[in-house]
Amino acid sequence: RHSGFNSSYVSRVFKEDTGVNFVRYLNEYRINRAIELMKNDGDDRKMILNDVASAVGFHNYNHFLSVFRNITGYLPEIYLKKI
Repeated sequence: RHSGFNSSYVSRVFKEDTGVNFVRYLNEYRINRAIELMKNDGDDRKMILNDVASAVGFHNYNHFLSVFRNITGYLPEIYLKKI
C-alpha cells in the first residue's frame, strides 16, 4: 500500500524476476532455515520440530509438515535421517 502497487502486480514482477512466485520463494527460504535449525546442535540438543516450525514462521504445525514434504520430498524426521 505504501508504494502504491497492488499485491498482484508485485507478485507478477517478482515471478518475472526470480522465476518463482513469492509464496514458493518464501516457503523454500523458511524450509531451508528450518533445516539449519534442526541440524544445529550447538548446545547438544536439537530444537523440537514444533518450535522450529514456529521459529520460521509457520503457526500451524501440520501446514509446516505439508510444505516441508512438498519442498524436500520427505517429512522432517525422515529428511534428517537421510542427511
